Amino acid sequence: DPGARERNQALAKADRQAVFKGDCARCHTVPSIGLTGGDLYKAACGICHDAENKATMVPALRELKHPTDRAFWMQWIRNGKASSLMPAFDLKQGGILDEDQMTSLADFLDSTAFKSGKATAPAKATQP
Repeated sequence: DPGARERNQALAKADRQAVFKGDCARCHTVPSIGLTGGDLYKAACGICHDAENKATMVPALRELKHPTDRAFWMQWIRNGKASSLMPAFDLKQGGILDEDQMTSLADFLDSTAFKSGKATAPAKATQP
């Protein structure tokens, strides 16, 4: 269905947690069940952030122009970003990840090529 992407983006704009509900859950929830670390990144994050036809408003996490640290990643994983398509992944906020999964994901992101290396000071939790 060629219009599915546009309809799904409209749903997500109205409710950023919509990616975890209804038909969207098939791609955004089910593949992440029980995963941690790099596997969880591929299933839960890469689906948007590494997509071949990535929406223009979705940042390429591998190309951030500022330094990051574990706290930076936990902020974004846990809380997402209000007034955007970035959902909160924390179960306590209607997301799909428990504390162990969020921690494993932040550790993965903090220990890989996602680090920009542009500066040594820890990054504040700003928009990715």
